[in-house]
Amino acid sequence: MKLKTILISIWVVIILPTTVFAFFKDTHTSTDNLFSATTLDTHLTPSNPSPIVRNILYGGTPEQKVEFSFMVMNTGAMNTQNRLQAINISNPTFASKISVEVILDEITSLYSGDLNSLLTNSYLTQIPSQTNKIGLTFTISEANYLATPQESVSFRLQNHAWQTNQTYGNGFFDNEYVDVQITNNLPIPQPSPLLENFVEYNPLNILQE
Repeated sequence: MKLKTILISIWVVIILPTTVFAFFKDTHTSTDNLFSATTLDTHLTPSNPSPIVRNILYGGTPEQKVEFSFMVMNTGAMNTQNRLQAINISNPTFASKISVEVILDEITSLYSGDLNSLLTNSYLTQIPSQTNKIGLTFTISEANYLATPQESVSFRLQNHAWQTNQTYGNGFFDNEYVDVQITNNLPIPQPSPLLENFVEYNPLNILQE
């Protein structure tokens, strides 16, 4: 009996921590957004290769907006909830001047505000094998465009998925992302050569001479 008790104790000490770690720490990161977990796994496919690099102009015509989309698919065996967030923002000041609209399946607005604050709540519940489209549109006002020549911001659009039967932050979860860079290529105004050689007229100078 003593031997049996010792063996059971060893079994609990070795196996239980491994099981708990696998359940609560199952997170994935990958530059190509491909994951191998079978229980909870999402797949994110951007419409453009990552990193997505775009120049931004002011105005409302289609060619003056920065637009792209990605498909998020539940490739695991669990129902998932998703949350989208902009993280690792390199230039928060410039990001606060860029407006963002996030649209689900070309119908539902998930977020409308500045890039610096982009965060959606639990916006989508997916069953296994379900796919949804997330569209993003970035714009800037004329005043902000003219005030930020040669400014650039890089950031990561992260899709966070987790179990629907768990509170946020518990259970299985999965992070996928697309890296993005947006630049204002407006040239910095240079002083005119004529102004550099200009001597301000002062009548007192003539009188003193």
